[in-house]
Amino acid sequence: CVFPSHATCVTVVQNFIKIDTQGGGTVTAPCYSCGEQIRLGDIVGVGYVIFGKIVYMIEHGEYSDAFRTDDWAHLDCGYVIQTAEGALFHCAHEAEMALFDRAN
Repeated sequence: CVFPSHATCVTVVQNFIKIDTQGGGTVTAPCYSCGEQIRLGDIVGVGYVIFGKIVYMIEHGEYSDAFRTDDWAHLDCGYVIQTAEGALFHCAHEAEMALFDRAN
């Protein structure tokens, strides 16, 4: 697993990791079922049918500069994934995604 260097303890709880920082605080971040933290640009598979790159992490406000976030503003949660063919689709839950390759 790859976690921030400032983490002292990591716990996976229902597709979120809780990271205890050295400063005494706790940070939560979304993760795949394997425990790896989800990152913008990751290559993922959804249902082993659709494969693509995460271009927008809706709840976390992280997005690729190449995409307009207001096109997806009506969605409260989830991820926007771009396929190799250029199609965009919404994946609502972390549990539906499997990590294939890390963002560069």
